[in-house]
Amino acid sequence: MKDEKRSVPGKKRAHRIRKIALIVGVWILVIECAAQLLVRWKPEWTHPAKAWLHADALNGYDWIEPYFSEWWESYSVDWKSYVYWRRRPYTGEFINIDERGVRKTWRGETPGSNETPIRIFMFGGSTLWGFGARDENTIPSHLAKRISTASGKPVEVTNYGETGYVSTQEMIALLRLLQAGNIPDVAIFYDGNNDVFSAYQSHAAGLPQNEYRRRKEFNLLRVRGEKTGYLAGAAAYHTVMHSAALQLFQATMRSIGPPRMVGSGAPVMPVEVSRDLGNQVAKIYEGNVRILDALAREYGFALYCFWQPTVFDKPSRSTFEQMQESDFSYLRDFNVEAARALKETGDERIILLSDVFESTREPIFIDFCHVSEKGNGMIAEAMLPYVLPALGPDPSIIP
Repeated sequence: MKDEKRSVPGKKRAHRIRKIALIVGVWILVIECAAQLLVRWKPEWTHPAKAWLHADALNGYDWIEPYFSEWWESYSVDWKSYVYWRRRPYTGEFINIDERGVRKTWRGETPGSNETPIRIFMFGGSTLWGFGARDENTIPSHLAKRISTASGKPVEVTNYGETGYVSTQEMIALLRLLQAGNIPDVAIFYDGNNDVFSAYQSHAAGLPQNEYRRRKEFNLLRVRGEKTGYLAGAAAYHTVMHSAALQLFQATMRSIGPPRMVGSGAPVMPVEVSRDLGNQVAKIYEGNVRILDALAREYGFALYCFWQPTVFDKPSRSTFEQMQESDFSYLRDFNVEAARALKETGDERIILLSDVFESTREPIFIDFCHVSEKGNGMIAEAMLPYVLPALGPDPSIIP
């Protein structure tokens, strides 16, 4: 009897714990269901792109909000061999992506011309893809318009830019095209930020972004030993991180403070580390340019490699640009070191565009590396004198 009496308090405690767990579980379910309804009713509440709406370089444009809604909807990728990912097809008012995962680029018609269009392939990350810009105002579209006007020749520019791509991914993307017999007249690479950020992220130059995820995913489905436990943990983490309640909480936190881009508050890299890693980034990039140059000579196309500007290179910054420079100051020295190391190589095949916005006082940047449509036009204008001579021997087309 004594043992039975002693067990009663334990049973009561267990009953209370189960009751509390049940109540908590029910409330979590209720909150998640309510959050799911809110997210489905007003999905833009959870869009991180809300922060970009505050960029002063985008003020006064009535297409900004619907554009970023489209960008969020189109931001979906599929697995692509060797390069990891490529966007899925999408059709919208401002963003259009074909079945190859290639974004639409402006293409004009040259009246009375029966010439075969000059084929230009452009490679880069989200800055070239055209984040923050409509199809006809990306860097490739601006360049196509300028070449068409300046040369009077038909031109076909293909935008192979993709969010997050580093230069090695782009080089492999070109290699795959060449293997298939798809050879351009001109290949243009526009790089910088992704190579730098990837190296900062992994503390090693030359890797794709988020490579640590690929390591975790390797052999993930091999149901043996420790992998089963990891799968269970990964499933739980995925469920929590993709819950509507968490999305709404994150959106609320973003809305109550000043707009900040992802990455704000990251730790500063020591100067000696950033200097050494910046040199490594430059070395890897120069090596890629040498390989690309060899391919260009073998396959008979012209090659141009441009290193992009960032907000750190713009002396006169608006209030918003100053905020971006501050938020991403942990990348400033690293960017400067990589550009300096590239300049010191003396490699004329690498064209630094760091001074494109040197005398520009108006707002251009919509975060620390992406620019407005006008900024895209200025970058295309800076590329033009280099690219035009490759289109033919007529000196009249060279500015």
